[in-house]
Amino acid sequence: MIEVITGLPGFGKTATVTAWALRAMANGKTVYSNFHIKGAIYVRDPRELLGRPDIKNALIICDEMGILFDQLTMYSIDHNVWVELRQHRKDGIDILGTAQSIHDIAYPMRRLIQFEYNIYMKLFRFAIANCRNPQPRGEGYGKRIYYLSKRVFDSYDTNQKVLQDEDNLSSEDIVYTPPEAKLQRDILLEAFDIVSSNAISVKSL
Repeated sequence: MIEVITGLPGFGKTATVTAWALRAMANGKTVYSNFHIKGAIYVRDPRELLGRPDIKNALIICDEMGILFDQLTMYSIDHNVWVELRQHRKDGIDILGTAQSIHDIAYPMRRLIQFEYNIYMKLFRFAIANCRNPQPRGEGYGKRIYYLSKRVFDSYDTNQKVLQDEDNLSSEDIVYTPPEAKLQRDILLEAFDIVSSNAISVKSL
């Protein structure tokens, strides 16, 4: 099953998928996520999991699905990704995503989504959503209320961004380098290259 939770920033989308992930792990599912959740397996790009024979009985979380399956870049997504998405249930895989709007997600992906939960209100620790079929003229299935406990908020980092282009490093491995320190580092590396090249030249003589 492919489902998506939509809503404005700050309405509790990521917290809600974290709650779903914790429940799935409690029920014995392996959870893969593109943001860090305690107990889940972190993957930078969850699209790379599709079609792998070792991924079974799993929940794959795609935070910011509109970035992973963008309208502007959908034609650059490998065809095998679309093939596997259409057959994900044969591997016992469920996919849960988030997006600010269902229309942020590329149309070929939207056609595969079975349920959209649009969070339209956050009241204290409760997220209130409308459940509907996102297909054209899809019907509604009533409201859902999700309780977001302290354990949920302690299980993930709300500030982590997805698809950080840092040579496949996870956010735990990324260290911010101030501009002045970066400049000093570049100067030292350049000086090292000059010394190394001179040493090679002297040795060759």
